[in-house]
Amino acid sequence: MPAPIDLPGIPPTDRLEVLRDFMAHTRIPLEIFPSDITRFRTRSRINDLGHLGVQSTIGSAATIVRTTRLAKDDAEPSIVVGVVQGGNSSIRHHDSTSRLAPGDITAYWSLEPYAVTFENDTVRHSFTMSLATLGLPPSMVRSHLGRRVAHGTALGSVVAHHLSQLAASAHLLTPAERAALEQPTMDLIRVLLMNHGADSPSNGPLGETLEMRLMAHLELHFADQRSLRQLGSSRPRHLRAIRATAALAARDNIRRLGPRAPPDMWEILSRAG
Repeated sequence: MPAPIDLPGIPPTDRLEVLRDFMAHTRIPLEIFPSDITRFRTRSRINDLGHLGVQSTIGSAATIVRTTRLAKDDAEPSIVVGVVQGGNSSIRHHDSTSRLAPGDITAYWSLEPYAVTFENDTVRHSFTMSLATLGLPPSMVRSHLGRRVAHGTALGSVVAHHLSQLAASAHLLTPAERAALEQPTMDLIRVLLMNHGADSPSNGPLGETLEMRLMAHLELHFADQRSLRQLGSSRPRHLRAIRATAALAARDNIRRLGPRAPPDMWEILSRAG
């Protein structure tokens, strides 16, 4: 059900405490820090599209932070794809900071710290899903974190428009309409993350042959066996689910490739599954 968070009539200091308590219990627990308590304000609305969480927020003079401590919690590993619709924002991830303008899309996940700013009536829409639901290799996801995704491309413009319009009107949709939009929206997000510039490991998959796309898919999955182990053992249940999903998809693709599949992939799969 849609859930509005509208606090304009509450004094700023009380508003901050209410928000901090609320944000500590969301899908991805976060902290909030105002840069100027006299200008600090926020208005937000949350909707669920099945496994996809949608949050639309307008805010000023605040930074939303996934701290190092929170990144080690037991929340289900999830990714957030955010689009700026109005005003300016920025995202800090590791040692890099990206400035964001309307139409810019960024991605970040719960496994690492990040900080997102709301400057002056910034309008941001955030789409959250678990990594298991997303179904893409973690190494592919990691290559986008903290960056502007598909900036200046036709694909980026199409996805940004869809996400902005959906988030702005999700509370007006019926449950059946929201359910119908879940898979198409997740598919758009997947295409976006698989087609990001010349340095992407899957550059140009929409224009490649099926065989080339399958091989790129397999190579990413097997390269990910190392990156999955590097995420640590603090989330073994979730990591096993991601590995199992990747292994099932890879087995199907290997069968389709037949003798063209590298001979050592079955051995790797037997250990990954």
